[in-house]
Amino acid sequence: MVGLLEGPGGHRKLQPWCCQQPSACEHRNPQSLERVTAVAAAVAAVASAGVHDNAAESQLEALNLMLPRALSATMGCREEAAATTAAAAAAAAFNKTDGGDPRAAPPGVLHGYEALRAMRARAHEFRKGYHNWRRHQAHGARGDVHDVFTQEEAPYLTQQSSTNGIADWSVGGSSLESAGILMYSSKPNESSEFLSSLVCSLKTPGAAPPSAAAEALQLMHAAGRAAEQQQPQWLRFFFNPHTPLLSNGVLPLRRDFLHRISERAAVPQYPLESSAIQCWVAHVGVGGFHRSHQCVFYDELLAKTHAGLPDDLPEGVHKGPWAVCGIGILPGDKRMSNVLHEQEFLYTVLTRSQRVCEARVIGALMDFVYAPEEPLRLKGLLLDIRTKLLSLTITEKGYCMATNGDLDKSLAAVKQDLALMKCKDIRKQESCTPQTALGLIYLGLKLRRDAKIRPFTVLSCDNIPNNGKLLKKMVIQFATEVDVEMATWISKHVCFPCTMVDRITPVTGTEHIALLEEDYGIGDKWPVVAEDFKQWVIGDNFCNERPFFEAVGCLVVREVQSYEEMKLKLLNGGHSCVAYVATLLGYRFVDEALRDVRVSGFLRSFMDEVTPCLEDLKVDVERYKERIVERFGNAFVKDELQRVAQDGSSKFYSTTRNSILLLLERKKNCLKLSIALAAWILYFATDSVQGTPIVPSDPKSKELRGFALSAVAQPYRVAPVEQFLNVVYGLPAGAASVLSRFVAISLASLIRRGVAETLDAGGALESLLGICFEDETFWGSLVDFCSSVSAAAAEAQQQQQQQQQEQHEEEEAKHELSLEGDSTK
Repeated sequence: MVGLLEGPGGHRKLQPWCCQQPSACEHRNPQSLERVTAVAAAVAAVASAGVHDNAAESQLEALNLMLPRALSATMGCREEAAATTAAAAAAAAFNKTDGGDPRAAPPGVLHGYEALRAMRARAHEFRKGYHNWRRHQAHGARGDVHDVFTQEEAPYLTQQSSTNGIADWSVGGSSLESAGILMYSSKPNESSEFLSSLVCSLKTPGAAPPSAAAEALQLMHAAGRAAEQQQPQWLRFFFNPHTPLLSNGVLPLRRDFLHRISERAAVPQYPLESSAIQCWVAHVGVGGFHRSHQCVFYDELLAKTHAGLPDDLPEGVHKGPWAVCGIGILPGDKRMSNVLHEQEFLYTVLTRSQRVCEARVIGALMDFVYAPEEPLRLKGLLLDIRTKLLSLTITEKGYCMATNGDLDKSLAAVKQDLALMKCKDIRKQESCTPQTALGLIYLGLKLRRDAKIRPFTVLSCDNIPNNGKLLKKMVIQFATEVDVEMATWISKHVCFPCTMVDRITPVTGTEHIALLEEDYGIGDKWPVVAEDFKQWVIGDNFCNERPFFEAVGCLVVREVQSYEEMKLKLLNGGHSCVAYVATLLGYRFVDEALRDVRVSGFLRSFMDEVTPCLEDLKVDVERYKERIVERFGNAFVKDELQRVAQDGSSKFYSTTRNSILLLLERKKNCLKLSIALAAWILYFATDSVQGTPIVPSDPKSKELRGFALSAVAQPYRVAPVEQFLNVVYGLPAGAASVLSRFVAISLASLIRRGVAETLDAGGALESLLGICFEDETFWGSLVDFCSSVSAAAAEAQQQQQQQQQEQHEEEEAKHELSLEGDSTK
């Protein structure tokens, strides 16, 4: 494109920006040409008008701010030639006027580049006195923006309030508005390359702008307008001339740009050639968490390996170097495959907290196999002798487990994989790939057994109690359905260590991509944002060589259970409990909710309630609980409650079921947990909160929603609540009856009093009793309700006693038959 250059004596001329800006990326959006041409047309129209007053020069400078990004979007594309031609035409149109001498500015008004330098100086002074303007109460990833940018469409920014972290851009008594420029920032949709585009509305005081310029700007703005209108506008970015990106540009994340990116962020300090890798970790489920957690540890290990590891390593440890090869088996993994291949398997981790904010490029993920399209590559990876670990992050539902704890053979994907493994058609086996992680593990282990290759260790990295033991159980049950001998071989020769993994990682949004571009100048299409805390505890149980995990702070221990139970019951259980309560209160982000003392107090009370269920702990539990509250309140991560609320049936089962059974067995209360479960039921039956729609995402949504609607429609009945909880937990009859009573009372309170009133009262029953002081007629309703609950409990107890009696009589009958048989012999 074109850029304004200041020559001797203050004269200026336009020259193609490609002379100043290097090629940026070969894979940019072709639609960018439309915007580039529009900018060029606007420059040419303003320049050819022959007007050289302050307004015209300000218009040119405003357009000039957009040119670096406009150009970088077309560099290396087939549209580059057309864009350069348009830029040259615009430059020629302006240069015919010889740039013109700057006219004398009115008193008190700075002119041209002097005004720009003044603005930069004011911005510098402002930032110098305000070390971190993002420390405001955050409503978005970069700070509290709702009082800076209105939620109305296409808001105009004129004089920004410096109390919100943006300088007042009026210069010498004349604001940008009076100089003829109105600026606003918009957030385009995900498919757009311009995640933080700047649009300038030109108006010359006392005269209409040139029609060509106006039409060109309208064309540029309309190019992405329709899609932008459908996107949430909760976070916007202000683009100002002080940012270094205006001169440096956004660098695409590729290996040939790492030397320049290293000036802005940490980059790999080891060779990135996969040919140098001696040991591979095949990983199923490459998502945000794997890339923010395990890959970061492997990245640190690669750096230490390159620097030199000690010779006296523990037994069974291989020096490496170790790297990761991702495996995608689901249709959603295709996009990850495309992005990683385009970026040469590089991506960025943006660590954010009150203590640190830093970007780091990760290179440990060196390959990716999308199984449905590359079945032969998949089998080659599984058979490779260098593949010594197969790890997984597939979430709870990826284990295909039924409520009773066994393999759910009714799932369509499980049925298809069982049929595939039993199939004798060699062509079909070669062309088809498994749809489940269980089928993939079985396939890999069978290939290695048949080839007489040492099996790889299977490492579960999901938030599930005894995840390694559970995975082994599911794999053996799957194998038993196909080949009993293979199931026996797996049981004897393959190891499934248990692990505990921990790092809060929100879903990556377009605002995070734009944040990385604005603050670090890195063009990453799928970065990861995470907190500054991470932990990995691994059971020392391997059937093949392993990495030197200890070198990068991982704990390799004999028993993981104590670490695992503490984290699952307190952190993960607390996360799920807070998600539904806070959503019903109208919050969107976890940190926002934690600033409400009712929510933070509820979280603390819940953790105190389940703490007696933890045994043999080797850490300070109270300090650990305070750390959880601190981490949940991290305003720089912006973890959405909607993400935490997903897959509630799987998460509640794995994080709270054991706590419920222990508490009820010891005759302890589970009042806070009951409020959380009641909030979950109400969440399923609610369409929207404060105008925000609620769309539950759960593998058992259809079944649970029916029971939830019935429970909410009849808030003084226990039966529908018990039906809902049985779908989730599958508890014994006695425990299910007691829990249902607790939850039914809590649900009645949430419906009659509301979430806020229930939390304020200190509990569900306290809240219901409080109604009696306000409405005497409610006393009868409460008594009837308690009576019905007691009647249901008595009926359940009677049924339990009857079942026990029948079981006892059946055992006596069997015993008598056995005695008769002995006497006959």
